[in-house]
Amino acid sequence: MATNEQAKPSALRSVIAGASAGAVEIAITYPAEFAKTRTQLNRRLPDGKKLPWPPLGSAWYAGCTTLIIGNSLKAGIRFVAFDTYKSLLQDENGKISGPRTVIAGFGAGVTESLLAVTPFESIKTTLIDDRKSGNPRMRGFLHGTRIIAQERGIRGFFQGFAPTTARQAANSATRFGSYTTLKQFAQGYVAPGEKLGALSTFGIGGVAGLITVYVTQPIDTIKTRMQSIEARKEYKNSFVCAAKIFRDEGILTFWSGALPRLVRLTLSGGIVFTMYEKTIESLDKLDPDKNYQSTFNCPTNKKSNHKAVTIISNIIRQLILILAAIIGILSIYQLFTRIGGGGGLSRNINTMAWRSSGSSNAALINNLASNNLVTTQRVKEAMLGVDRAHYSPTAAYQDSPQSIGFSATISAPHMHASACESLLQFLTPSSKVLDIGSGSGYLTHVFANLVAPSGIVVGIDHIQGLVDLANANMAKSEEGRGLLELERVRFLKMDGRLGFKEEGPWDAIHVGAAAGEMHLSLIEQLKAPGRLFIPVEEGHSQYIWVIDKKEDGSVEKKKTYGVQYVPLTDAPKN
Repeated sequence: MATNEQAKPSALRSVIAGASAGAVEIAITYPAEFAKTRTQLNRRLPDGKKLPWPPLGSAWYAGCTTLIIGNSLKAGIRFVAFDTYKSLLQDENGKISGPRTVIAGFGAGVTESLLAVTPFESIKTTLIDDRKSGNPRMRGFLHGTRIIAQERGIRGFFQGFAPTTARQAANSATRFGSYTTLKQFAQGYVAPGEKLGALSTFGIGGVAGLITVYVTQPIDTIKTRMQSIEARKEYKNSFVCAAKIFRDEGILTFWSGALPRLVRLTLSGGIVFTMYEKTIESLDKLDPDKNYQSTFNCPTNKKSNHKAVTIISNIIRQLILILAAIIGILSIYQLFTRIGGGGGLSRNINTMAWRSSGSSNAALINNLASNNLVTTQRVKEAMLGVDRAHYSPTAAYQDSPQSIGFSATISAPHMHASACESLLQFLTPSSKVLDIGSGSGYLTHVFANLVAPSGIVVGIDHIQGLVDLANANMAKSEEGRGLLELERVRFLKMDGRLGFKEEGPWDAIHVGAAAGEMHLSLIEQLKAPGRLFIPVEEGHSQYIWVIDKKEDGSVEKKKTYGVQYVPLTDAPKN
């Protein structure tokens, strides 16, 4: 019996056609993508700091290589995933309803976000954002990828994972759903078995792109903000980002960059679907008997081809289940943790977190020592003498930063250990120590143990709530209450960037948040000899600087390693 039903393309052909369509589409439409991203990043800047639009040319293709590679990969993944989900959701007659088509598109978007979109768009957004600097650091895709890996670790490639996944799922669900509906409608006006022309396919794809823009633009705006270099300083998670945009900038901001994105997605919809359909047709002409389908082997009969397709489909189904589990875990982690929050070694924080964490305070410190993050007995004993559970409300014995409220964190234990080891030679029984950005009060207590029995430590913070919290935390232990009563430890509300000149000079100054510059006033308040331990922002990165004032008053500065800290900022406005 004759049939008009068109055979579903194989996974291999879907990948080839989708990747080719993606590469061509982004090469043509990238300037509109650049304009959309620049508009969204400029939106939050004051008029005097907005970036001027560059002359049309190579500057409009910043990050283009990244997106061509990523777009080819994601388009290939998108189409093969969509076809796979469709086959899973179709009925016994091979038909699929409109709602199920939307679900298939949703699944395709989630899959492509994890495997391609989030990593490549994180790199692309960072490259474009890097152009805001008068002296850009990143020379291109490979160089930018290396810098992100070194300074942010694997998390750097998954910044904005939750909003990107939400956007891709919404994009694919809307685009495939509307395209399929419109195509079915248009197909009713042609003769049975006749295919739509290229112009019709382009037009349908363009309309699908238009619908997609206005449905998903708010998610795209949040995604761009969450992938910007400043995201870790400004937003705790995607929900906080959305709330802040709505409160500070108004609801229309969610559609900022819609016009250039509309241009791109309208063209993109037409180009991608047309290229995909025409590539599939070309492959069908090259191999009309479909001998070469889902394998790279020699031609086989129809039965063995069907068996190969079945095997590959089963493999894809298993991969989908695994990806769904990974997506769920990463989504929860991304939404409820601060991007780059707290102090951590940018290259090693993930390794140290699972190698050094413990089930108790003693286990945590012993693991830090076993991993050579605590290298001296004095520091080990001082940290053993302070129960981190008194200062961290959650996951106290994990070697990772934890939220303590007031948009602040308690740094990872290995960073506390690093600060103590660095300042150790200046922490004597009679030393005076200034702890700027004292936060929870934990490290202030450890410093007090290191300068016992007569040394003095002053912790200062610019938020009264944190000053009160530090006092309350230290009062949880008998030793802490004694330190407070003897005034060997005090917590004060002050602007840490100014130091505390009235009670200086100081043998050691520790800064627990990233300074925007090297504050000379802090160096001036050091004794001779004395040492300052301070994270400093440099462009888009942060580094620990160790500043020594010698006995003769000369100053020696040494940049040590890259870190990720919350910023040293003004107190929040009421």
